[in-house]
Amino acid sequence: MGETTNYELRTTNYELRTTNGPDQARTPDERKRSQTQCVLTYIAKNGSITAVDALREFGCFRLAARVKDLRERGNDIRTAWRRDGAKRYAIYYLPSPEALAFEKQQNEMYERAKRTTNYELQTTNPGEQVAA
Repeated sequence: MGETTNYELRTTNYELRTTNGPDQARTPDERKRSQTQCVLTYIAKNGSITAVDALREFGCFRLAARVKDLRERGNDIRTAWRRDGAKRYAIYYLPSPEALAFEKQQNEMYERAKRTTNYELQTTNPGEQVAA
C-alpha cells in the first residue's frame, strides 16, 4: 500500500530539419518572415500550395496565417476549396494574367449593366413598367 514506483524520465532530442538549415539562431519574427517568403516562392514556382505541401516542404504548420500575411502585404492570393471524400481543404494560388484580365472585363460589363438598369429605373414613372 505504501509502495511507490519511481519512473525515470527519458528525453530524446529531436532535430527539426528544414531546407533553410538550423534555425536556432533566428528570432521568431525571422522564422515567420522566412516561411512567408517560402510560401510566396512556392506558389510562384508551382502554381498553388496546400497545407500538406507547406508542412512537408518547409515545416509551416499555419499556412492560412502566412497567406494572410502575404495578402496584407498586397499579394493577390486566391483560395479554392477542394473536397476529397469527407475532407475539405484549401488550395492557395496566384491568378494568371489572363484570368485577371477576364475578371476585369466581367466586372466592367456588370457595372455597365448595373448603371443602365439604375438609369432606366430612375427615368420611369412609379406606376410605369419597364419594357423588357
